[in-house]
Amino acid sequence: MHKVAAHTPDRIQRWMQAVIMHPDGPVAGIDSPLAREAIDVDTDRIELVVCRSRNLTGVERLQIYSSAYLARLVECLREEYPAMVHLLGRETFDSFAVAYIQSHPSTSYTLSNLSQSFPRFLRETRPSDEEGGDGAADWIDFLIDLATVERTYSEVFDGPGLENSKSLSPDDLRLLPPEEWENARLLMNPSLRLLTLQFPAHEYISQVQKKKSPDIPAREPTHLVILRRDFIVRRNPVSARESAILAPLRRGEALGAAIEHGLQLKDGEPVPDPAVLREWFRSWTVATYFRGIAAPVVC
Repeated sequence: MHKVAAHTPDRIQRWMQAVIMHPDGPVAGIDSPLAREAIDVDTDRIELVVCRSRNLTGVERLQIYSSAYLARLVECLREEYPAMVHLLGRETFDSFAVAYIQSHPSTSYTLSNLSQSFPRFLRETRPSDEEGGDGAADWIDFLIDLATVERTYSEVFDGPGLENSKSLSPDDLRLLPPEEWENARLLMNPSLRLLTLQFPAHEYISQVQKKKSPDIPAREPTHLVILRRDFIVRRNPVSARESAILAPLRRGEALGAAIEHGLQLKDGEPVPDPAVLREWFRSWTVATYFRGIAAPVVC
């Protein structure tokens, strides 16, 4: 017991964190470099740090904390992906969640970052169509789209927005001199995200939010604008050509180049005339897609 007294509260705290948060459980955590750096004990000497109780060994007591920690992380993922829980059922979702947590342990001070790699994890661990059997491709691709939309909703909700700032208005856009249009850059609403999906996953999510039990929708190319306005996350379906214009604008490209990029898109639809383009920009400004204009610098 003399060794326990030599350990400072800081060392014990860092050791407990390394042991309890280890993705492979407390035994692996005890032997991890991070734990050994804080307190150099192995499982045979664990009770120099964590005493046994009447019924449990030191390792078994640590396992309780480790299991509770994992359960809390899984609970957080359930709260962030309610539509996925609805689709898969709680037990199956939890198995996906545990596998994800084991491969992507939490390393942030905030649990809001816990699931940032979950859609990528689903893509990277996606079984082949042959392994999944008939209909597996649609089911798996829809699952990935669903995770992507739900994660984006969370990021937009927690991220910066325009609630305390003025957004660009249609009148502001009309006041831009014609000779400056080509090289001007529109400053985007910082909450705005663009998604290109294989399924209208947002519609499935809306039905689940209404306490309904929707079927998996048919595969359909879907382009979404997701942003926050008045502290509410909103999603607007747009055409492929609209998305092709908005994407370079979001990257900071000039108006002329962005419009040219959209007009060159081969989507089988007629090329929009200037009146249609003007209406798109009007509706985008009304929907607060932009926060201002960065006019070209005149030398």
